[in-house]
Amino acid sequence: MVDYYSILELKPLEATPIKIKKQYHALSLKTHPDKHPELDPEIFRTIKEAYDVLSDPVSKREYDLRISFASSSSSSSSSSPTQSPSSSPSPSPVVPPPKPRIHPVKVNLTLFKTQLGTNVNITFKAYVNKRIQFNTYLLFIPQTCVEKNMICVQNIGHQVGEERGEVHFLIQKIIDQYVLERELEKQRVQFEQILQSRRLATLPNKKVSTHSNYLMNKKANIRMSAMNNIRMNSMNQKFSRYSFYQSLV
Repeated sequence: MVDYYSILELKPLEATPIKIKKQYHALSLKTHPDKHPELDPEIFRTIKEAYDVLSDPVSKREYDLRISFASSSSSSSSSSPTQSPSSSPSPSPVVPPPKPRIHPVKVNLTLFKTQLGTNVNITFKAYVNKRIQFNTYLLFIPQTCVEKNMICVQNIGHQVGEERGEVHFLIQKIIDQYVLERELEKQRVQFEQILQSRRLATLPNKKVSTHSNYLMNKKANIRMSAMNNIRMNSMNQKFSRYSFYQSLV
């Protein structure tokens, strides 16, 4: 029977609802697959299962009864006539250490490489003690390789402690080189057509903008000429008054 108390690192007598919830949150932060993708997701599932059983009072009571019945039956069967049942300690469950999960990597190849059976350098991302690291591996592609084949390599994947996991290289697609070149040429032509259509679409906007600038400059010139006329008229009036006063003197 799985010991849920040891999974949550609690003692049965101290397992109150508050401590169970607190311990579950602490362990889930350490083993959640979203925050620690290098760990095996099965560890978080066992912690979640233990919390689901111990957080419910009814399921916790049933689980405690099953544990007490199993311990009493094991102690009675293992006890001798000269030895009391209380002297035989029940073995403590062993919690397995966390293991790195399997890392899948998708690979796209050309038909030329699969026909020759050559080595291919593949760069993939792996977590090494909670840090992202880019690894390059020289993968051998056999001549009989087809799509959806998988090549498994050990001790190059995610690392947890001193243990490294496996990497499964999945041959997702094998592309013919000539077909690929045709597709690239089509994409290049489509891209040039899109650029040309955008250039043609922006030409009327440029004409409108130049026309609006011309109108603004014309209005500004009219205003400047009107201001100059007003200034000249005021100066002429002042000069005429000055000449009139001089004639009176």
